[in-house]
Amino acid sequence: MSEFKKCANGHFYQDSYDVCPYCPKAGSNAETNTGHTENFSNEKTQVFSKPAENIKVNETFNPDKTQVMSSHPSASNVPVGNSQNKPSNTRRLVGWVVTFDHNPNGKDFRIYEGRNTFGFGKDNDMVIDFDSSVSTKHLTILFRLGEYLFKDEMSTNGTFLNDVLSTEGKLKDGDKIRIGNVTFLFRTAQV
Repeated sequence: MSEFKKCANGHFYQDSYDVCPYCPKAGSNAETNTGHTENFSNEKTQVFSKPAENIKVNETFNPDKTQVMSSHPSASNVPVGNSQNKPSNTRRLVGWVVTFDHNPNGKDFRIYEGRNTFGFGKDNDMVIDFDSSVSTKHLTILFRLGEYLFKDEMSTNGTFLNDVLSTEGKLKDGDKIRIGNVTFLFRTAQV
């Protein structure tokens, strides 16, 4: 893969070019090589072939895959969908699960109002990528109208509530939830 340069306007382009192919040419009435005459702003989509220096990206950055970033000043500029246990500014924190199975110091996940998904797949709210016996989409915990409900999402190895195989039900403070080889202690926030 070739190296990239960054022009004064912030465009990334291959270093084999002498000038940025995306910048307007002198006397062309701000017309780019695509024929568009719009001026770009932070409110519009910007496409980069390589991440800008001021944007933090996942260490597994792949220039061949789309990564969606926020341009909002309060955003952490972590690619959407790539952060484990994504923070929620719009939903109220209502509980936690914690496991000590794969880390002696513990690993906790926050439970928010509404739906919370657990699984091996990267599109889950709680990504359990340290245990391959966890299904891609394994478990959903739902907080609605003051109740904590859970449902096994037809996982391969099942969901166990307090050591009993269960497909769905209600959770209470102190319950043990096992998915794959990972056991979580469920705690509620006193709301």
